[in-house]
Formats: sequence, structure tokens, C-alpha cells
Amino acid sequence: HSLYKAHAFLSASMAVRQTRLQTMRGVHKPVALSLWLAPVLTVATVLLLQTLVSPAAWPWWWSLALGLSWAPVLWISAPPGQSARAMLRGTLLGLLLIVGLTAAALLAHILPLGLTDAPNHTLGVVALAGTGALYLCLVLLQTRPHSLEPWRRWSYAGFYVDEYYTRLTLWLWPTRWMPAVTEADAPMVPIGPTALSENTVTTVKTQNHA
Repeated sequence: HSLYKAHAFLSASMAVRQTRLQTMRGVHKPVALSLWLAPVLTVATVLLLQTLVSPAAWPWWWSLALGLSWAPVLWISAPPGQSARAMLRGTLLGLLLIVGLTAAALLAHILPLGLTDAPNHTLGVVALAGTGALYLCLVLLQTRPHSLEPWRRWSYAGFYVDEYYTRLTLWLWPTRWMPAVTEADAPMVPIGPTALSENTVTTVKTQNHA
């Protein structure tokens, strides 16, 4: 929950910046073909560099996960007036960035830091499946944003994980939010003549009789 709130707070400025950019140059969706070719190019680049530098640096599923994570770098948008040369240059610069990121990751694994990797292949495949599902959601947001409209409120609220966790905690370990108050501890609040205590009525009667 803390990480979710911190991300929402830190990404607020990026949302403002993105809105300003869209206002200035308009909204241009990526080309549909690039959405599907981008992960192929990124995964092929990562696997090629891993094979050339250090084949045993990490498992195969980690290469696929990195490629899917970096695939949006190669998304190509085609605003009116943009030439094919400009789009090709953007693709080459994106590939150069992928090469640099992969080289940095390989360098971190090659350095003699005294660390030994022990990846869990089962959990790795699960993580790869989650990364693939996330990429498919990104593709749907670009191609059919209205299809994910019902999920917008749930995802904005963090799928209400915090509320379910709180209910489960209180169900397993019920507790009182406030201390128990007995009738002797509760003060009498006079509201009209009927709210007077018996001592007050007795005192008034005694004074009138005197």
C-alpha cells in the first residue's frame, strides 16, 4: 500500500507533463504493427547480446521479461507530416537504447561482486506470464481503450486490496477501536426538563418546600 501511494504521488508530475505535451502536439497513437513487432525486436536483441557476451548470465525467461518490459521504447507513432526516415531513425535510436540497457544488465552480472544467482524457474515463468499480461493490457490501452474502462476505477483504487486486507485482519483478530463505556462512566447530558437527574429533582423539591 505504501509503494502504491508513493508511486501515485511521484507520478503526478509526469501526468501533468504528459497532459501538456498532448495539448501542444496532440495525441498520436502508435502504429498497430509496431505494437506487435516491438517485443520481437527487443527480445531478439537481448537474446543476441546475451549469447555473444555471457550465455549463462541469466535464464531464458528473464531475457523474455526484459524484452517485454523494454518493448514500448520501440513503439512508432505516425503523426501527420512525419517521414519514413524519421520513423526509421526513432526505431534505430530505440534499438540503441535497448542495447545499452542490456549491456548494463550484463555488466552488472559479470562484475565480481561476490554474488551468486539462484533463480527459481517456476516463479520466473510466473513473472514472465505477468509481464506478458501487462504488455497485453498496454496494447489494449493503445488499440481499444474503451474495452478496459470498467477496470479503470478498480485499478485506480489499487483493486481495493487494502480494504480486503483490513477486513481479513479484523475478522481474524477482532479488536475494539474505542474503549468500552459503561453507564456509570457516561455523563448525563440534560436535554429539556425530562433529562434532569433524580438528585437534581430531589434538590429542587426540597428547596421549594423550604
